[in-house]
Amino acid sequence: MATGPGAVPGAAKTAGRLSRLGKAGKTAEEAADLSKAAGKVDLSSGLVRQTVDIDDIVDGQAMTTSEVPDLALGYLGPGYKDMGNGRYVSADGLRQFRMGINDIEGHHWGAPHVNFEVCVENPRKPGRLTIDEYRVKHVRLTDVARSKK
Repeated sequence: MATGPGAVPGAAKTAGRLSRLGKAGKTAEEAADLSKAAGKVDLSSGLVRQTVDIDDIVDGQAMTTSEVPDLALGYLGPGYKDMGNGRYVSADGLRQFRMGINDIEGHHWGAPHVNFEVCVENPRKPGRLTIDEYRVKHVRLTDVARSKK
C-alpha cells in the first residue's frame, strides 16, 4: 500500500475493506460497502497515473485483498468513474475494473476474484464500447473464502 508523498487518499481504507472480505461471515452488504469505499478514492490530484497495462496482469494470478487496490488504481489511472455495483471505468472509457458481489464471493469462475477488462469499439453498435473478451484478466483473491450460495 502506498504511503508518503503521492499516496492516494482513501486507498488504505479500501484495502481494509477488502481485507474484511477475507474473514468468515461475509455478507452482500459488506461487499456493497467495499464498492462504495473504493469509489471514494480521490485520484483528482494528478499524482497517480495509469501505471499498469492489461498485459502486466497474468490471468489467474493470485493476490491478497490488500494488494488489489493498488493494482486497480494503477490500471484505471486518474479520473476513473464509479459506475455502481463494483464497476469502475477509466476516464477514457477503455479500461474497466470489476469486483461485484458474485465475483468476490466466488459464485462463478471457480474462486473469489476481481476482473480487469479492456473495452473496444463494438462492431455491431458503432460509437459504443464492449468488452474485448480476449483481454479479460481475472485475479484470484487468496485470502477470501468461497461462500456458499
